[in-house]
Amino acid sequence: MRTWWHSFLIALQFLTRIPVVKQIECTETELGHSVLFYPVVGLFLGVLLLVFYAVIPSHDSGLLAALLLVLWVLATGALHLDGLADSADALMGITHERERGLYGMAAVVTVTLVLIIKFASLNIILATIPGWTALLAIPILARTAIVLLFVTTPYTQGNGNGAVFAQHLPHQPAMIASAIAAVLGLLLLGVSGFAVITLIAGAGYLLRMLMMAKMGGASAGSSGAMIELTETVALVAMALVVG
Repeated sequence: MRTWWHSFLIALQFLTRIPVVKQIECTETELGHSVLFYPVVGLFLGVLLLVFYAVIPSHDSGLLAALLLVLWVLATGALHLDGLADSADALMGITHERERGLYGMAAVVTVTLVLIIKFASLNIILATIPGWTALLAIPILARTAIVLLFVTTPYTQGNGNGAVFAQHLPHQPAMIASAIAAVLGLLLLGVSGFAVITLIAGAGYLLRMLMMAKMGGASAGSSGAMIELTETVALVAMALVVG
């Protein structure tokens, strides 16, 4: 019981900036098992967004989309955007800026475009349909993509935490957890869920192929890049379906 509870708290601390506990002492096994709870953390984040969406007094979809996006970023501490920026520079072969603690132009442009597309898609979704299903389902599905990334992709930075996660992640429970999360996403999104999940799977596969071709596998920033890009693809898919 302690192992699974600690693994959930590890996942929550790793993927968000929600101050649940100050410090968690954990084993490498618990680190690996924590990946199984990434979809649960996505559900936790989705509930947080849903509560904010329900209590915010404004009925303007543009303002709601902007405020939700701000909360979305703050809840994760912009950690995933940082990973996206790192990956954008790495995939473009830009390393000298990051060695000096700076982002290259590829990182800046990529993060800016992702945020603009997310805002525009959220605006369409909130203006067209009750947005609660998207707010719940998309964080779950995007974090499920990370589980599959760890299962299927070698980790290129052997001394990092990501290597420990991948090494100690039990593959069969990971596949079961991913299947359960996909079914939950379909139940929440209905018919449009098939299109959303198909596009997420395609985007995740293409990003993995790019990682393998350019870097030989996943890196420290890959998880953040996968989350941000799959969330963006899912939001665009929803916006196109309902728009």
